[in-house]
Amino acid sequence: GWEDVMFQGMDAVGDGQAPQRNDMSPNAIYFITWMLIGSFLALNLFVGSIVDNFIRLKAKSEGSMFMTPSQQQWARAVRAAASSTAHCVIPKPKHPLRVTLFTIVTSRQVEGLIMCVIMANIGVMACDRWKFEEDQWAYNLYTNANFAFDYFYYAEAVLKMTAFGFDYFRDSWCQFDFTLVCLTLLHQLFRELLERFLKLPPMLLRALRMLRVVRLFQADRGVRNLVTTFLVSIPAMLNIGSLLGIFVFMYAVLGMQLFTFVEHGEEGLTDERNF
Repeated sequence: GWEDVMFQGMDAVGDGQAPQRNDMSPNAIYFITWMLIGSFLALNLFVGSIVDNFIRLKAKSEGSMFMTPSQQQWARAVRAAASSTAHCVIPKPKHPLRVTLFTIVTSRQVEGLIMCVIMANIGVMACDRWKFEEDQWAYNLYTNANFAFDYFYYAEAVLKMTAFGFDYFRDSWCQFDFTLVCLTLLHQLFRELLERFLKLPPMLLRALRMLRVVRLFQADRGVRNLVTTFLVSIPAMLNIGSLLGIFVFMYAVLGMQLFTFVEHGEEGLTDERNF
């Protein structure tokens, strides 16, 4: 780095004389000044020029300079869908028992409890590790905790189906939960048959439980806004990634032309890192 060159300049005494350690320490001022002006200042001017042109072009293109017209239309559709407040309204039942269940399962307290259970379930699943079965006590605790979470989801689905009736299957979130509950029940009851006849990996259906994290999007508007921002940015990221890929390809071809016949050594170009 530039520090090594600076240290050599600090040790320099004069023409034809052997260097002496730190004999001319004030020489460091020259190197530091050069780095501040020649490197940092010039780099900031270069970046500032790019940013200034970026802001100007962005203002002309209404914030969509990295997207084609069709991609801009797709982004507007995603924003419109995200800002829409239309949702399935489940009518309140008339039977006293169903009214009580309806009040319970639609309360904010129960929704908060479900979110906490989902996060706890994910935390327990993250505890799995290689040769976990050898630690019998921890593995039994892990298995029993997963069973407890499964039964909690079963109870949630049964209570909601009882409270909502057939309207349960009209709501998209309820359909999502019901699908995951069915997959969990399928894994719990027929795991050996699935592994034997369908050749499914034993962790596949269990890993699908991670999809319950999507339920967090329903509860937190900030998370939904982040997801929407990410979806809207996908076309622009693809275009920028394509441009960067072209530059990387160009430099790779240039490296092939310049360094193909350079001898490999222990440092720099090696048998594993070369052109």
